[in-house]
Amino acid sequence: MRAPWHIIDEHEVVWLIADHSTQRQLCTMLEGIADDLPNLPPQDAIDFVEQELSAYSQRHYTLEAKFFGRLADNSKSPTSEQIVKVIAQNHAIDAIHADDLAVELQRLSGASRACEPGQLAYMLRCFFDGCRRAIAFEELALLKLGGNRLTPAARQAVLRSLQAG
Repeated sequence: MRAPWHIIDEHEVVWLIADHSTQRQLCTMLEGIADDLPNLPPQDAIDFVEQELSAYSQRHYTLEAKFFGRLADNSKSPTSEQIVKVIAQNHAIDAIHADDLAVELQRLSGASRACEPGQLAYMLRCFFDGCRRAIAFEELALLKLGGNRLTPAARQAVLRSLQAG
């Protein structure tokens, strides 16, 4: 077990904020695809989004589980344990949506590129709405779990990210 986290400085949360920024960019891209339906973007854009979705859960969820687990371990309260459970549940739901969406985009990569606009729009919106809600919850969770251990610079960085969302 790691030593308790007495002070959480900005450099210890910057990776999370950067990752959330990347997620928000992906959400914006997916929202643009949904808005343009029934027209599909060029094949290279679909391929890029499919790759991002496939890497999404592996990269993001693993890092966050360790990070928030460590924050919760420091406070050892039922509230912090519940916060970590909700984050894990959100990750599971988002991973399912990401996988389903990646499969659908892969299907659209076929020769026909025929899509059911209503179904694809729903899938896109499920993912990016859920992702944006999860980001906001995680940043609020960081403020709660970090509490007075967050330095002013770390707290400001998280607040700026939350307001950007």
